[in-house]
Amino acid sequence: MRLLYFSLLFTTMFVHAQKPKEVLNWINTAQSENKNFYFEIPFIYRNDEIVIQVRIGNQTYDYIFDTGGYNNITDAIQEKNNFPILTKQTVGSSNKIKKEINIVKLDSLHIGQLSFHDLAALQMNFDESPTIKCTIDGGLIGASIIKNYVWQIDYPRKKIIVTDQIGKITNLQKAIKVPVTFNNRLMPYIDAKINGKKEKMMFDLGSTTLFSITEKSAKKHDTENAHEIIGGGTEGGNGTIKESIYVLNSGKVEIKNLYYSNKPVYYTSTNNESLIGNPIVKDYIVTLNFKDDEMYFLPIETADEGWMNYGFTLKYDNGKTKIATLLKGSTAEKAGLSVEGIIEEINGKKIDCLDFCECKKSYSILLEGKNEIVLQLNKDGKTQQIRLAKQKIF
Repeated sequence: MRLLYFSLLFTTMFVHAQKPKEVLNWINTAQSENKNFYFEIPFIYRNDEIVIQVRIGNQTYDYIFDTGGYNNITDAIQEKNNFPILTKQTVGSSNKIKKEINIVKLDSLHIGQLSFHDLAALQMNFDESPTIKCTIDGGLIGASIIKNYVWQIDYPRKKIIVTDQIGKITNLQKAIKVPVTFNNRLMPYIDAKINGKKEKMMFDLGSTTLFSITEKSAKKHDTENAHEIIGGGTEGGNGTIKESIYVLNSGKVEIKNLYYSNKPVYYTSTNNESLIGNPIVKDYIVTLNFKDDEMYFLPIETADEGWMNYGFTLKYDNGKTKIATLLKGSTAEKAGLSVEGIIEEINGKKIDCLDFCECKKSYSILLEGKNEIVLQLNKDGKTQQIRLAKQKIF
C-alpha cells in the first residue's frame, strides 16, 4: 500500500538571469555520438524500480530509469566531479515539496556503450527520501535521454534493449501500439479510461504504483466507497510527507486494447498528475519509441484481477518493527492492529534485520510471498498473537 512518486516537476520560480525557455532547453537536450546502434543493458528490479548502471567520471552508480523525471546527479557525485553550475532552480517533487537546487553540466555520462556529452542535470539530495536512498546511490535517467531513442524493457529477462532504429526491435508484431503525446518537459502521456471515464495519464516509470490519479479526477468516480489508508504518506525526490491516502476500485481500465480489472487506484490531495506506473512492466514487455510518439505493449501473462492485501504495511523505526499503514475497515484493523504498533515476531521468528533498507527488503518478501501471516504484537506491554489471511479488497 506504499504510495511512492518520484517525478520531479519544475515550478515557476527562476533565479539569476536565465529565461524559463533557456533553462528548459538545457534540461531537454541530450546529445550522443552513437549512431546505428543496438545495445543490451541489464537491469535489476529493486523496490519496484528499474535500476541500471550509469558511469560518470571513473565511477559507476545505480540509477533509476524514469520516464517521468529529469536527469540528475547527487550532491556526492557533484562533490567528486565539480561540474560547472549552469544556474539554480526551484523544483517541486510530485508531493509538492519544493527545494532550490543547482543545474550542472556533465562532461559525459555512459549507459553501457551509449554515451552522452555536455548533459544538463539536476543536482539532488535524497537524504530525506529513505526509500530512494535504499534503491540507488546515483540519480535518475530521465526524459531527455529516453525521448531520443527506442527502449524495450524486458522484465522476464531483466534487460533493456536500446537502439536508434525501431526496425532493430523484432518482437512487435503482436504488440499493442499506443500513441503518446508530450508536454514541454518531454514527459509522456497516454489516453486511458478508468471505469468508463476518460483520463490522460503520464506514463511514469518512476512511480511504484500501477495507477494513481489526482483528487480532482477522483471526484469523477465513487469516492464515497474509497478505502482510506491510515498512517499513509508520499515520498518524492525532495522528501516525505504524511497525508491521507485513498484507494478506489478502478473497475475496468482501458488503454487502447490493453485491459485491467478491479485494480487499486490511489489518490491524495497532493497528487498533481494522474499516472501509470512501473508495475505495468511485470505484465507487458514495454517498448518506448518516443521519438515517433508511440509505445508498444507485448503481453507477458494475463494480469490477475482484483486486489489481494493483508491490509497493513511495516516499517523499521529506531530498532523496532512497527505497523506503518493500515487499511481502514480491513480484517487487519478489526483484528486489533494499529498504526505504530510494535511487532516482535513474524511467523514465529524474531525479526533480525538491522537497518531501514535491510528491513524494507525483508518486509516486502514477507508480505508478498505468502497468503497467511502470524504476527506477535507487543500491546501495552502484553504479548498478543494475530493470524491474518490476505483479504480480497475488491
